[in-house]
Amino acid sequence: MEIIYLDELIFVNFISDYLICLVTGRICALPLRRARCALAALVGAVYAFCCRIPGLGYLQGGLAKLAVGLLLAAVCFAGERHFLRCAAVFFAVSAAFGGAVQAMTGGYIDSKTLVLSFSVFHFLFSLLFRGRCGQCDKKLCSVRLGFLGRSIEFRALEDTGNMLRDGLTGYKVMLISARLAERLIPCPAGLFCGDGVKTLEAADRDAALNGRFRLISCRTAAGKALLPLFRPDSIEIDGRETAEILAAVSPAADGEGFEAIF
Repeated sequence: MEIIYLDELIFVNFISDYLICLVTGRICALPLRRARCALAALVGAVYAFCCRIPGLGYLQGGLAKLAVGLLLAAVCFAGERHFLRCAAVFFAVSAAFGGAVQAMTGGYIDSKTLVLSFSVFHFLFSLLFRGRCGQCDKKLCSVRLGFLGRSIEFRALEDTGNMLRDGLTGYKVMLISARLAERLIPCPAGLFCGDGVKTLEAADRDAALNGRFRLISCRTAAGKALLPLFRPDSIEIDGRETAEILAAVSPAADGEGFEAIF
């Protein structure tokens, strides 16, 4: 008769799922939300325990495993811009970890070997994707921006090298992508075409936007540019409301995991 220790079963599955979530986040260059990784790992540990309860053996079926895998990915990565890609990477990492451990142990896996193996593979994956790890370790802020009755949420990269300030008010300026601006602002097609002067002229012809935009000079890696600047009706950064930040639309303000630079 097989003897199963409840604490060991839950602990091993929790650690394994937690490391898989961490590696997935690093491969996808996402900010590491360890609390969400831990919650997803706890769900996986509870599922592993339920599979051992007499009468619930059907939970080990392929469809059940797929559904639980999607649930874990949703707990950990729901709200990400490329959730389906994150979920696919999550399944791939799970398969890679499981297959590698099986190959190393020859099929017999005790708890200590399993935890040690997953820890080693977490370290190796982190080294393999160290370039993306460096990107995800950059500080990202959660931002909510409101303008003309609309409100959107997005992530902004906190760049200590961004010293852009408005010369009139002295306020800091957040650079947002053109794609983000089009989601926020009820604007004519092609308003943010990349030419700040044309954008300002088009905005002044629109009744709702007239007087809400002006230009700010900004020096980027590509040279000097005039960017359309506006004052949001409301802005929250990591849940804290502030009124001393303006927003300028820049075609180079987005990247992997963020849509603005602050």
